[in-house]
Amino acid sequence: MKKITLQAKISFELEEIKLSHVMRVFLRGLCGLFASLLSQALRHYGAEYMRSGRLGKLLGHDGPLTWKSLHGSRQTVLYTIFGKAWVPQLQVRLHYADGSTSTRSVTRLLLGVSRFQRISDEMKYWMSLLSSLCSYRTARKVLAGLGFRSYALGSFRRSVLWVSQRLELGISSVKACLLLADGTGIATLNTGKRGSELKVIAEWVAGKLRLVNIGIGKYGEKREWQALFLPIKQCFEQAGVEVRKELAAVIDGCKAILSGIKNLDRFIRIQRDIWHITHQLKYYLWKDKVVELHKATLFKTVFSAAFPENGKTIEQRLEKLATAILLCSQFKYTACMSYLMNLAGHLAAHQEEATWEMPTAYSTKIERMMRTVNQRMDIGVWSEPGALAVAKIRLAHFYNGQGLSSGG
Repeated sequence: MKKITLQAKISFELEEIKLSHVMRVFLRGLCGLFASLLSQALRHYGAEYMRSGRLGKLLGHDGPLTWKSLHGSRQTVLYTIFGKAWVPQLQVRLHYADGSTSTRSVTRLLLGVSRFQRISDEMKYWMSLLSSLCSYRTARKVLAGLGFRSYALGSFRRSVLWVSQRLELGISSVKACLLLADGTGIATLNTGKRGSELKVIAEWVAGKLRLVNIGIGKYGEKREWQALFLPIKQCFEQAGVEVRKELAAVIDGCKAILSGIKNLDRFIRIQRDIWHITHQLKYYLWKDKVVELHKATLFKTVFSAAFPENGKTIEQRLEKLATAILLCSQFKYTACMSYLMNLAGHLAAHQEEATWEMPTAYSTKIERMMRTVNQRMDIGVWSEPGALAVAKIRLAHFYNGQGLSSGG
């Protein structure tokens, strides 16, 4: 612990008496005092870390270290909440076994600022979080309104990309893993009328959603979905057969997602989300121009087959579905028949074992994530990297508890 006492005489220029204005003037007037505090703290802890050997560990260097500049006049600038702060540029010499040396600056290393950057990593996390909750311009206004330095819009964009690359995702546990996958449309530059598809994989853990992986690209691209599932596949390759048999997934019927999930593991059980079963049926009824009488009959029959009422066995549900398929075959409703035949294999996976519960079978909880994403994505037109970065930070914050600090 180091006690530092500073004595300073600071002049403030006020234009009005409003509390918010006085607060901003006060914060910005402290910049010189803050720089003095940083300078003294840097020299003290730099010398202390050198004596204890901690500096060598931070640098990843096993050989001797000597100071090149501890009390010199060389300075570097950092952007702080008070404004531009000039602090000493501490430099050390790294000595190697062959007699050669190299020079490294350690000011940013000691302060927790990435190399060649002027904004601290901690501030980047806050800037990226604000940018995921509101627009870049609003985030800039929020910080400026609190009296912080007015950062450029480009700093917010770069912070979002920087933080998103450092957020770690993945499944929390391979045991009794329940996966959910879905995609949503994002308006992106130069991607045509439909834009891009934001692809999200989540897991259902202890009654809560958790983001597992996220990507962006073309609609219905099987290879992209398979690449998203690849890290999960690698986790399960090391697990035993009994653990892999517990792997399950709930999807909306997208063929690209289905191909990615089937490539995940041969034991996986796939359940079609009940809400999507009936919702997607409306499209195929329209496509086949089904008459109203048959439309009502098909909808009622399929809903009865899809909904797991108490006491209704899998066989009874499949019989209901077979009745609907037979009706479609009789009246040449080819699109509906194809849809219902593909549905049969994923209709009642959650009933295969009485001990296995599927709490998300009725309405896929991942739709909450889609809504959370679109609340931000609907503002403006995005580049694909920008949309992916903002969505990743936003979902990691709301569902994984990440993004509030440099510690994740």
